[in-house]
Amino acid sequence: MENETAALPQNTGLTEKKERSPKKPGRKRIRKKYTVYDAVIMICIVIIAITGSYIASDIATRAQAMKEIATIQQFKETEQTQQAQSPEQVFDSLKAINSDYIFWMTIENTNIDLPVVKGKNNSDYLHLTIYKKRNNAGTLFLDCQNDAALTDQNTVIYGHSRYDGTMFSQLSGYKNQAFYESHPLITIATRDKVYYYQVFSCNIVSADFDYRSSDYGKDFMSFVSKMRSDSFLDSAAKVDSSSRILTLSTCGTGNKAKRTAVLCVLLNPEGEDIDTNALQI
Repeated sequence: MENETAALPQNTGLTEKKERSPKKPGRKRIRKKYTVYDAVIMICIVIIAITGSYIASDIATRAQAMKEIATIQQFKETEQTQQAQSPEQVFDSLKAINSDYIFWMTIENTNIDLPVVKGKNNSDYLHLTIYKKRNNAGTLFLDCQNDAALTDQNTVIYGHSRYDGTMFSQLSGYKNQAFYESHPLITIATRDKVYYYQVFSCNIVSADFDYRSSDYGKDFMSFVSKMRSDSFLDSAAKVDSSSRILTLSTCGTGNKAKRTAVLCVLLNPEGEDIDTNALQI
């Protein structure tokens, strides 16, 4: 009996518990690691799914905007090359697409060859296409305080600067003198007239800076002088107190509080024919 009693500690469950006890905490720790790991994986999957959905939606939005731009540009080109269509008929056809359409703006050898509309305010067309469909690309639009007849001292047109290079993205090229010299003119075609503007300044300004007033009154030349002195480019364009100017405004500076402003002077106030080849750049 003594021998059997002495042998019990080696053969009872107590001994087995001592051998297995280090494994139990280990299994708990491993199980906890896998739980945290699984949670991290699930979070990553959700983030990837949301990001993927956003990217897919953004691509679809951009594709739709570019399709509409191509459609409207093709319409304009097709209509203008048909001898049966007069400029007035072309204008009326575009007006039928959108009653807010006012004129067509072109900068040669760029993709800025687009319709311009005028809404009831300055937010309607931030996210509406020429077909009045919801899209972040928006449409080029005239400041709601401006006269569509281009008679104001300063006429302002807004447009997004898109990462895909559309809308007003190429305005940033005017920070480069060579780009200006290759693209000094901006053309606006109304129902019965064609207006030519020469770029004279390109500036980065604060969003709250007063560069969008329709009338500066006696301070007009002071405003023009300030913009020219801070401009990225040098232009031979002549601007005097009786001039009418055009300001093209967009973002795309990398800073939400800043804007790119390209200023141009009207060369033919009555829409008269001029020799643009004789232009001093």
